[in-house]
Amino acid sequence: MRILIVDVDTRSASALCRSLAAQGLEVETEGDLHRAEQRPAGRGYALVMLNLTPLGREGVRALERLKRRLAVPVLAITGTCAPYERLAALRAGADDCVDGSVACEELVVRMRTVLRRGLAAGTATGGRVALDDLVVDTTRRTASRGGVRLNLSALEFKLLAALLRNPGHVLSRADVVDAVWGDVADVDPRVVEVAICRLRAKVDRPYAKKLVRTLRGAGYLLDATHGNSVKD
Repeated sequence: MRILIVDVDTRSASALCRSLAAQGLEVETEGDLHRAEQRPAGRGYALVMLNLTPLGREGVRALERLKRRLAVPVLAITGTCAPYERLAALRAGADDCVDGSVACEELVVRMRTVLRRGLAAGTATGGRVALDDLVVDTTRRTASRGGVRLNLSALEFKLLAALLRNPGHVLSRADVVDAVWGDVADVDPRVVEVAICRLRAKVDRPYAKKLVRTLRGAGYLLDATHGNSVKD
């Protein structure tokens, strides 16, 4: 999961960057609001974190511009997350608002919750959902990578959607069976492995950056933070 931290306070940005990187996230920082707003929308960010604390009223306007420009979820960080600060951030388009002193573990959980909520909203409204250069249209039931359409079977699309609903989270074999096969009581583990292998072949094989990961003994996940590893 690729995160952009926008914070004019370089010391706090560096500290937050180190904490998130330790959680296995791919993080970039930007200390200049204008440069942040000029970043291309196609850079593949899953989420933007904006520190409003040192910006005053300009922070809310910057939030609105970033939301429009980058078209990704924005998580606002405030000094105290007092009710008036939270309301101002949410009205400006923030997807969540947290106190700057929040523990890193809670921050990561909130980030993933925002991403899952965005996927659910995309499913309900017919929007597109993206992870890095992988784009899924939940209404048309199509997927593409790097602008090239992926020829997925109905089962492969359900499997991809299940993984995309939980970006960066490991799904056990039982989770996958429940999401893809539903009420089928007994699915051979080899059937799950074959489905994962076929999905990986279509999503990852032509690309240097691998998204579909297998964690031995744990399960499967879709993750853009471990670029060149097929299996761990």
